[in-house]
Amino acid sequence: MKEFLDSVTCSVYPDQIACFSASSKTLEVRTSEMRVSNMDEGISNVHKSMTEELPRGLSAASYEFQRVSIAQAVGPTFPNPKGFGDPPVRLKISAVDRSTSGWRIEIRNDRSESKTVILSRDFETATSASQ
Repeated sequence: MKEFLDSVTCSVYPDQIACFSASSKTLEVRTSEMRVSNMDEGISNVHKSMTEELPRGLSAASYEFQRVSIAQAVGPTFPNPKGFGDPPVRLKISAVDRSTSGWRIEIRNDRSESKTVILSRDFETATSASQ
């Protein structure tokens, strides 16, 4: 459970909390309109709710994350192991920035490579920041 919670990055805004997790070729997003007084309180509340929901998720119930394909945005080699038999590449969200048009999300892999993905405001499409 700790590994899952450590893989989630949350951003708190006055009107919304958004949490992101990246794995393989998918970006998972969950939002809330929960009201909080500061970032620490918001992140604590989100982690608490995820911890309570995790057992349901492990038993095939939904985490209520929206899944968005990032395969084209990050390219074919970024999320894949370098060689046959290498362990899976772990992805981590290193930065999130919200704008009126969407989200700018920086994703790092465990080879210290990074890609920036532009996610539409409605979480429907993801494109590369270099396009």
